[in-house]
Order: sequence, then C-alpha cells, then structure tokens
Amino acid sequence: MKKSINGIIYRTLISIISISIICCETTVETYEQFTKDGEEILLGKPLSIVVNPGNQRAEFVIELNSDPKINSINITWTEPDGTVRSHDIDYVRKNEGSDIVTFTIDDISEGPRAFIFTTKGDSGLTSLEVEVNHNVYGPIYQSGLIPRSITNIIGFYDFVKLNFTNNFSSNIESTEIEYEDASGKTQKVVIDNATTSIDITSYNRDKKIFVRSLFKPVPNAIDTFESVVTQEVPFPEIYTLDRSLWKLISLNNDLPPSINVWPPINDLDFAWDGDSGTWGSYIGPVKPVHFTVDLGVEPVRLNQFSWPGFPLNRNEEIKDYQIWGIADITNSDTSIDAGTDLAGWEAEMLNKGWTKILEDSRPQSDDSYTVDITNEAKFKFLRIVPLNNQVGGNMIWGDLSFKGYY
Repeated sequence: MKKSINGIIYRTLISIISISIICCETTVETYEQFTKDGEEILLGKPLSIVVNPGNQRAEFVIELNSDPKINSINITWTEPDGTVRSHDIDYVRKNEGSDIVTFTIDDISEGPRAFIFTTKGDSGLTSLEVEVNHNVYGPIYQSGLIPRSITNIIGFYDFVKLNFTNNFSSNIESTEIEYEDASGKTQKVVIDNATTSIDITSYNRDKKIFVRSLFKPVPNAIDTFESVVTQEVPFPEIYTLDRSLWKLISLNNDLPPSINVWPPINDLDFAWDGDSGTWGSYIGPVKPVHFTVDLGVEPVRLNQFSWPGFPLNRNEEIKDYQIWGIADITNSDTSIDAGTDLAGWEAEMLNKGWTKILEDSRPQSDDSYTVDITNEAKFKFLRIVPLNNQVGGNMIWGDLSFKGYY
C-alpha cells in the first residue's frame, strides 16, 4: 500500500512539472513579440492594417491589441526622391480589448509605397515594425483613363437616342453626359453602368455632347477619378431626305399622276426622280393646283427646300407657290377646289389640320433656289401647291428636294 501511494505522488509531481513547463513555453511564445534581443519589453504591434488608397493620399484602418501603454502610432514611408516622411498619430484608447484607429494622410506621392508602422508609448517604448505595401494613385493613373463611349446616336423627330457601349472598364463607377439644351443652358446627366441608352429631347444641334467617366482604381479607394480623356460627339447632322422613299398620294382635286403630252414631263413623280432631264408639270390654264407626297419616313422636321426650274422654257417655271404639311393624313382630305377658291381651300386645309410651311416667290432662271424652313413641326405628308408661272402658259418644274432632321 505504501508503495502504491508513493507511485501516485510521483506521477502527480511529474504532471505538475510538465504543466509548468508547457505554461512557461506558452508564455514565452505569447510575449515573444514584446521582447527585443531578450532585453526589454516592447509595445504590442498592430494586429492588422488596411490601406484604402486615394488621389495622392490614403486612409489607414489599424487594429491595435489591448496593450494599455500605446498612446500613438508612427507611420513612415519613402518618397520617390528619397525623402523619408514620418507622421505620428495620437491615440486614446476607446475599448479595453482590441481597438480600431482610422486616419487619413494627404500629400503622398503617386506610385507603390512601403508604409512602416510602429506603436509608441511613454518612456520611448515602441513596437516591432509592420510593413504594408500599397499603391497610391494620382495624375499618372488619371491620364490613362478612357471613358465609356457612345456607340451611335439615332435621331428621331423630337429627340435623339444615345446608345452606350457595354465594353468598358470594370473600374468605371458612373458616366456623365454634358450638353447644351435648346435654351443655351448646360445640362449634365449621370448614368450608371447598367444604363445602355438615354434620350435627349432638348439640345443645341450646333454644339457637341461631352462624355466623361468616373473611376475607382480599386473597390476600397476613397477617391474617384474623372477621365481626363473626354469623348466629344456631334448631334446628328441635317441631311437630305431620301427621295427614293417618296410616294405620290392622290387626294381630292390633286393633279393626275400621269399625262400624255411629252415623255419627259408625263409623270408627276418626275418632280423628284433625281433626273435633270425630266420634270414635273401641269399642262393647262394657269391656276393654283396641288399634289401630295408621302415622304416615306416617320414625321420629320424640315430645314430647307430647293426647287430648280425648267431650263427649256424659263417662262414656264414656277413663280409663286405654297407648301403644306401634316403628320397624319387620316381625315385630312379637302373638298374645295383651290383653282377656283384658293382662300376657301386654305381655310379648309387649316381646319383639316394641315400647316402652311412655306409661301414664297421663286426667282426666274435660278436653279440654285433654296429657302430655309423655320417651322419646327413634324411632317410626314406634304402638299405642294404651284400657284402660277413666271409669265403664263403651262407650269413645269425641276426636282423638289428637302433637308431635314429627326
């Protein structure tokens, strides 16, 4: 029995000694970071460091351990010219355990930087150094930024649609479109990356559209960068309407589509066939006559009209004329004969929804005759009204042409 008790005591002493040895080893490992050359106790170094870069600056988020002796943080780095920069950040503990400190330092040169951190306390105590490498951004980065681009602009009768590319940098946060509206005021529209098109309803056609994008170099950046490169895009140009799309519409009292007099003037649509050797015509006593054309497009704003003459006989060229327009021809036909009652016919035209676009007198022998159209209404159908010729007799004319825009 005595031998058994002694064995138990022996085993117990061995266990106590083993536990003591383990505890001592753990303590040495735990405080190893606080010793330097085995001589002095150091402060606790930062547990973690996050660098949020910006435009020649950075935000630092530092997690500190519970060491109560820490009262400041030092950060140093080397500039490209070799200058060593150093900042001390005062620290007042807010939590008994680990604590978070956040601060921003400005005026850091662009490029890769090695930031070295130490904690500091009274009596000159410091921690071991912690080095964190991170890029800082600036004008060099900004100079290479390419904005999201407009792929095309589609013009419509009362607005333009801007379509944007889906192939652009993942660092783009948003895109800004700047333009001048019809009243002369600068307008800015900001779109997100999911937006693929926008409509602009009021704009100055003589000005351009400017496109810039805002970038974040990395998701946690504290600054955005505007692209220095700017896309400049003009609004759609005024263009000549495609006469191959025009179709003759026969309304009440319109001129017949064809006559049998002389082949170069037999068909009324010779008035817009683009052939300088054929002409539109009316053969008979001079009086107001008219014909109607479907422009073959969506309602369009007209900008300019041209009407060459009849070089074989200048006396038969059109002199005075009118042009009327309407967007929808439904229920727009008239019953009054313009040749016998022009005033009554005009009143009926207005009552049916037609708009008088032009009333002008065409100079004789002027094949370059053009006139601007200032009415900004939208038209799909036009009624052309020759009123008389230069001297008398038949009325014969060259190719009609319109410029317009959507």
